[in-house]
Amino acid sequence: MKKTKVLKNYPFTRISVDLEIAYEMAKKLDNDYGITEGNQIYEAVFDSLKRKFDTILLYMRRVHAYDYFTTLSFEN
Repeated sequence: MKKTKVLKNYPFTRISVDLEIAYEMAKKLDNDYGITEGNQIYEAVFDSLKRKFDTILLYMRRVHAYDYFTTLSFEN
């Protein structure tokens, strides 16, 4: 399995906007896959917006095989 890279040098001004979009996308993917309850990632407390954003991106990549930036889904 190819190692997932953590995003570096992402403009801080975009993180809050993209985080909101990524959250909504992750919730939609969860719903599409039948994950409707018990997902603690949405209530988790993070030490920074960047870490929260990176975690949601990683979640979408690992759980749903979805790449936020290219909007491509991969085979699980």
